[in-house]
Amino acid sequence: MLQLRLITPRNRTDLILRELVAEGGAISVVVHRGAAVKPEGDDVIVADVTRTAVNALLARLHQLDIEEHGELSVIEIDAARSDAAKRALSAAPGRSEDILVWDVLDERLHREGVPSLAFYCFMAVAALIATVGIVIDSSVLIVGAMVVGPEYGPLAALAVGIYRRRPGQVRSALGVVVSGLALAVVTATILTFVFELLDTGIVEPQTRFFTGFVTQPNAYSAIVAFAAGLVGVMAMGLGRSGALTGVVVSATTIPAAAAIGVSAAEGAWHEARGGVIQLVVNVLCLTLGSLAALLVYQAVWTRIDELPAGPS
Repeated sequence: MLQLRLITPRNRTDLILRELVAEGGAISVVVHRGAAVKPEGDDVIVADVTRTAVNALLARLHQLDIEEHGELSVIEIDAARSDAAKRALSAAPGRSEDILVWDVLDERLHREGVPSLAFYCFMAVAALIATVGIVIDSSVLIVGAMVVGPEYGPLAALAVGIYRRRPGQVRSALGVVVSGLALAVVTATILTFVFELLDTGIVEPQTRFFTGFVTQPNAYSAIVAFAAGLVGVMAMGLGRSGALTGVVVSATTIPAAAAIGVSAAEGAWHEARGGVIQLVVNVLCLTLGSLAALLVYQAVWTRIDELPAGPS
């Protein structure tokens, strides 16, 4: 269940109420006329709506230019008990838990798809962890770097931007991805030189038995990254944080970027080339997997919408 809260000028209230009252998925609609203090005198409308109905309803509300004249908020309701809610859910096709709310997904990914200091700090720290992991051949540190790395967020924003045909979002997200991975490569290169100068006394392994896969791309790299992309964008849209953790530890992006930097600093150009290929393969497959998930989801949900109503 979701709650829509709208603040709107009085001259648009009746238009909005008409849409809300006519919507079968709207469980309750409350209006407080003139209740807003800022902007002074505006009306406040609150409606509880099933997830199955919210996308179509929001699309109609957006046509009324709510954002231009007022404010529209979408709030998750953890629990709502009423016979009206049960009837509305039973009448809706599919299950509400499977619904991607586009406005919520757009808002989450908008934050991920724009450059921020926090993003670059996380990328640099993830690159540091991955660099140490490669230098001492520690697969544990490689996994740690994957978890810390925030690069999937802008990749998902890129996929959604392509799917929603938003060139501005695509350019912004692509810029964040490229600059973030470039920062990771530079960070790894500098750190490798620093480690050599410090002479820590740690004996580095002659062969990287546990982390060699980072610079050895193969068909399985592409398959796993594509599968991770399939799950990732849905996990972000449905709020499944556990699945999202699995996504980030399945894709070899930060480790590959760090491997490029380490290999370049050591003059191991063959391994650097392998790292570049691994990075490109993973970025492409993550993006394509995310895009494919959105396309399949939309196709499946369109079919479900055409089914007769039944219990959820």
